[in-house]
Amino acid sequence: MSWIRSRLGGLLTSAWCVETWKRAMVREEGAAAAAWTPADLTSVVARYQVRDADLEHSGPELVSASSQHFKASTPVVTSYPWSASIWFAADDGVNGNQVVFSMSDEATSDERWTVGFDNSGAAVFHARTGGVDYTATTTNVLSNGAQPWAHIVVFARSSTDREIYLRGDAANSGTSTDNATPSGLDNTLAWALESSGGVAQEFDGSGGRIDVWDSAPAAGSASDTVADLLYKGYAAATAFGSDPLHTWFHVSTDGSDSGTGGVALSAVNTPGTHDRCYVWRDSVGTYHMVNTTNHSQPPFYVADANGSGYPGIDFRAGHHLTSAANGSPVSAAPLTAWAVGIPDAVASGCFVDIGSTGTDNNYWDLNIKGSGGGQVAHVACRTTSQGVNNSNTTTSYTVGQVHLFTMIAASSTSRTCRLDGGGSGTNTAERVPLDVDHICVGSQTDGTAPASKLDGQILEVVITSRDSTDEEADMESYVSDTYGVTIA
Repeated sequence: MSWIRSRLGGLLTSAWCVETWKRAMVREEGAAAAAWTPADLTSVVARYQVRDADLEHSGPELVSASSQHFKASTPVVTSYPWSASIWFAADDGVNGNQVVFSMSDEATSDERWTVGFDNSGAAVFHARTGGVDYTATTTNVLSNGAQPWAHIVVFARSSTDREIYLRGDAANSGTSTDNATPSGLDNTLAWALESSGGVAQEFDGSGGRIDVWDSAPAAGSASDTVADLLYKGYAAATAFGSDPLHTWFHVSTDGSDSGTGGVALSAVNTPGTHDRCYVWRDSVGTYHMVNTTNHSQPPFYVADANGSGYPGIDFRAGHHLTSAANGSPVSAAPLTAWAVGIPDAVASGCFVDIGSTGTDNNYWDLNIKGSGGGQVAHVACRTTSQGVNNSNTTTSYTVGQVHLFTMIAASSTSRTCRLDGGGSGTNTAERVPLDVDHICVGSQTDGTAPASKLDGQILEVVITSRDSTDEEADMESYVSDTYGVTIA
């Protein structure tokens, strides 16, 4: 009988789960069990992880009624094989046929490749030639309402072999084997289609990164793996196995976006500005760390002076990432938060703040203290009427070293802080924070001004909606194997 992690009740299947580096797990009767990652926790409500500096997504805000898009008067590819990876966030849900990437012949409406989604929200890949569409359509769909960041991959292997994936879902990919080779192509458009009838099927939402290759992986497991890795946050070159032929970041909204590869896309009809989004993969797909008026974005961190090389985000001088108001998926105990990070100094700072917008008097915080506080990790819980209450570890963190910081709020009268699985500090004083509605990573904030600003790197954050004490051993093994942390 195969090994079963019965207490987890199955794998989390949400669209924003993140693939992580695998580790050896329990083996029974010679069969290998699936490697455990935090995505296996059915109670996960938010998970943020950086894999590579290439994962920054940013771009324009596009309004379909204004025909806003980006264009080059040359096709980036003209023949098979080719592939494309496209990030976007649709603002108004499923609303008509919208195109996110296309190459066409402007002299006719009969020849083109287009990628987008249809009225049902399914991702579609059209190869049109001789006025006839040959379409690959996914069986999974975008949901109605404002969309989180979504991802489409297309593999155009040959004139009779095309495939499209939405959110890396291999089981629901769409294929087309009809013979279709569009000809006479003379443009490349991001976020719209242009043919003899003019600009059409304009996208309405936020445009993100686009990568195009002049090759395609073989059908089957090879393509499934590439689509999965691209969606789950691996660098484009790492996931695909080679550098893209062209990449556009769409950071410019009123001019040319040269990206890489030499084909510049020029803005048409002045797309609006769009908050830049670091892709900390969110396993629920609703709560995203974005930059707004008072929320500062830190730079990416690639390797420290010792060359540890763990990808993360570098927090200094008040840099932090925060969800918007009403952007916390957990608002009451029980809850658990884990943070994997590297302190850069013996100084007080906050890894994770789960708090209330408009006040700094109601929160759960996972922090570290400076030399005056004993260089320890601690959990702070505060309410307006009862003040702050701390749970401090009995062990100290080391500057420049990767650590696992743990906060467990089992109830209003039970809070625990651990450092690398040990040195437990507990507190049983009653605390019930009110009106909790946001998450902040890298500082404590009331939704506007940051405080308790972290000086260091954060590699991963996991938040669950339960007392996850019984899952700590799994989390500790995962962190040990992935980041080299020595667990107490």
